[in-house]
Amino acid sequence: MATENTKPLIDAFLKLKGVRPADIATALGVTRSSISQVIAGHARSDRIEKYIARKLGVARSKLWPTASTRKGKRRAAQGEEASHVKE
Repeated sequence: MATENTKPLIDAFLKLKGVRPADIATALGVTRSSISQVIAGHARSDRIEKYIARKLGVARSKLWPTASTRKGKRRAAQGEEASHVKE
């Protein structure tokens, strides 16, 4: 799913900051597997990505380069749908 492999970068930041994925899972009330899937880029979660970025003090777009464009694409698609409804 991820366009580039940023897992090693995220893992390095986690280690540097002393943050364990298990602690993130506990704090967010999700499974450890969910955290691993997001870190590896196999799944996406705005909530998990934002939390990890904030916890590491790194811009989310640096950890998940496509994260900042997803919302814009979604809004554009919704705008297209809305314009078809008006006609």
